[in-house]
Amino acid sequence: MAPSTLRGWELRHLTGPSGVVGYTPYDIVRLEALARLVRAGLTAESAARRLDELAESGGRMAG
Repeated sequence: MAPSTLRGWELRHLTGPSGVVGYTPYDIVRLEALARLVRAGLTAESAARRLDELAESGGRMAG
């Protein structure tokens, strides 16, 4: 991932380090998932919202 992409997502509050000293393993997994969803055609905002919904549901999605 390009540093400029990561910084842009951080500036738009779509992702960012949740650890005291940087990115946690969870953050890395989220970044990878976000990147995959964007490559699949979702906007970064839609992808982040979808990941938030998934996290809030405990990883279970209806449908």
